[in-house]
Amino acid sequence: RQVKPQAIYPAVTYRIWQMVSGRFNVPLPPDVTLDDLSASAPEFWLWVFEHNLPTIVTEGAKKALSAISQGFPAIGLTGLWNWTDSIKDENGKTKSHRLIDTLHPIATPERVINIGLDRDKKAATNRAVIQSRSALAKCLIEAECQPFSIPWDADYKGLDDLIAKGGVEALERAIANRERLTGEPPNFKH
Repeated sequence: RQVKPQAIYPAVTYRIWQMVSGRFNVPLPPDVTLDDLSASAPEFWLWVFEHNLPTIVTEGAKKALSAISQGFPAIGLTGLWNWTDSIKDENGKTKSHRLIDTLHPIATPERVINIGLDRDKKAATNRAVIQSRSALAKCLIEAECQPFSIPWDADYKGLDDLIAKGGVEALERAIANRERLTGEPPNFKH
């Protein structure tokens, strides 16, 4: 049985919420008490949406948890193309893409979306990543978001590897060097 694509919004603790609040200099709601920092913070994502905080979209829950544990709101996808409900023609060929329902809460005007999909040393795999990232950026631009690509060296396959080997500083540098995406399809003919 095939599982429907989902966006994974990791549950966080009040300690993580406090870290995100400090990183983005956005105060916690006045009714939030920090008596037990290890307790689950169910209101976290509503707060992220309300304050239109920049959000990372990456592949997999583990990678999203890795980024969020460093104070960056991050959502995991269940696969490279699992952000889309593809619209197909009569021959089954993809005509266009649209965001899955579970991504709609972050696809709000002016939100910065930092796309951190896996890197790979294989050219064919990287082509698929570039195609997916461009198509996702196009859908985000249509939703009036501001999509960016987070670059890092292909020695680190995923965002979690980048953080594990380079620390939070490596993620901060990658975000500082992000590249604005236009949503234009890639040209592989050079």
